[in-house]
Amino acid sequence: LGDVDTRQRYARPGPDRFKPTTGSEDGPVKLQFFLSYRNPRAAAVQQMIDEIEQKHPGRVQVTYRNFPVTRAAFDKILEDWDEGETTLTMAKAAEAAGDLGGLEAFMAIHRFNLQNQTSWSIDKLRAHASRIGLDPDALVAQMETPEIEAAILAEGNWLM
Repeated sequence: LGDVDTRQRYARPGPDRFKPTTGSEDGPVKLQFFLSYRNPRAAAVQQMIDEIEQKHPGRVQVTYRNFPVTRAAFDKILEDWDEGETTLTMAKAAEAAGDLGGLEAFMAIHRFNLQNQTSWSIDKLRAHASRIGLDPDALVAQMETPEIEAAILAEGNWLM
């Protein structure tokens, strides 16, 4: 993943915190993808975004934002998904990967989360982290920092 120092870009929680962004900064189309990793539609939306970016190179910019649906917030929605804790943990994994390895690491864990929506586990995450060059212990430790959860929850509050 290289020697990427993203600490300054991930410095503040909430809407001012750095958000992983792909595509052209000058592109006329700006998308914000708010997602809950256990939402069965999230992977389909990512596929659509990939297709749009391929068909219109240099014209689209996508910013990824976490909106983990938790039991306390959306009991009805979660009846079809899960207890809500897994989606929050998946969001923490993506955010922590971004802190440790920048956009490339964020996107690798983001895609891993979407590809493993129904079979996701910490053990699988740790193995994938090793495959992409992240220290699994550092990733899990970073996931548990108060800054990571605060940033994720601030996004949900900002959206509402």
